[in-house]
Amino acid sequence: MYQLYIDSCTKDGGIYHYELNEKGETRFINKTHCPEPMYSIIRDGEIYTLLKCPYKENSDSALLVHKMDGDLIGKQLLFTSTLGVEACHLEKAGEDIFAVNYTSGSIFKTPDILKIHTDREFKSEKVDLKRQEMPHTHCVILTPDKKYIAVTDLGLDKIFIYDFDFNLVSETKVEDGLGPRHIIFDGEILYCLCELGNKLLSFKYEGGNLTYISEIGTLPEDFKGFSTAAAVKIPGDKIYCSNRGSNTIAVFKKNKGYFENIGFIDVCGNWPRDFDIIDDILVCCNEVSGTVTLFRLDEKGLSEKAFETLKIPNALCVVIK
Repeated sequence: MYQLYIDSCTKDGGIYHYELNEKGETRFINKTHCPEPMYSIIRDGEIYTLLKCPYKENSDSALLVHKMDGDLIGKQLLFTSTLGVEACHLEKAGEDIFAVNYTSGSIFKTPDILKIHTDREFKSEKVDLKRQEMPHTHCVILTPDKKYIAVTDLGLDKIFIYDFDFNLVSETKVEDGLGPRHIIFDGEILYCLCELGNKLLSFKYEGGNLTYISEIGTLPEDFKGFSTAAAVKIPGDKIYCSNRGSNTIAVFKKNKGYFENIGFIDVCGNWPRDFDIIDDILVCCNEVSGTVTLFRLDEKGLSEKAFETLKIPNALCVVIK
């Protein structure tokens, strides 16, 4: 039995909880009401959720923490401002909780420590001035040695590595205009999905530093429209990347930082922002169509059609437990 927790980012939204059995049948359990949840993770028996704009007096985002009561979301433990606008990703490292504020270009650490990124200089025609007019922090994750955090800045085209007190350890520049969005470690290899450039990059991680390995495009060769990359996940020996616009998930076989394209999955929805995979089940949140599509993956890691579609408005994030 799988548990699905899906963030519905509307004013009257919340976290939808479904059960999914081995036959592929879903059952709605309940909804934990909270305004505009953007992103959630489950760690150490607690669920951590970022709320886009819950305050009447300002536009700050908030961190909301609930205790898990078995598979159910239990009592509220914490509600605090992230001291910035549009918090979109978070990580827990020991007792510390980190969150990135996309619009503010800042990183928050509980209880009230803030690192603000600085303005950039524009020297390349490749830079998207509508999306890269200032710093835009987008993702924060723990490094494999658990000593540091790695942070992407879509506006600065950089990946930063900090210690837990925001002292800079290293920074890595990607090609102008790529817009690094989502990163994930697989052992000592860091994979970086670039939203604006629709590319997946790989780096070798060692002692707080990154060394470039390779890259690959995430869109089908025959796609001609507008698309932006969103999320990257690594189940086993494959890498999955969602494409908003082409409305596909690209599937690659990984080999020590190098890539082999396997194919693409049509998400059967519009604007796949986030997804998660467990065993042979893929669950995809399609933000614009307000649907969550479920797929059973074959031996190649692909799927031709969804076996279930849930109607959830503005579905942004899914966690499978």
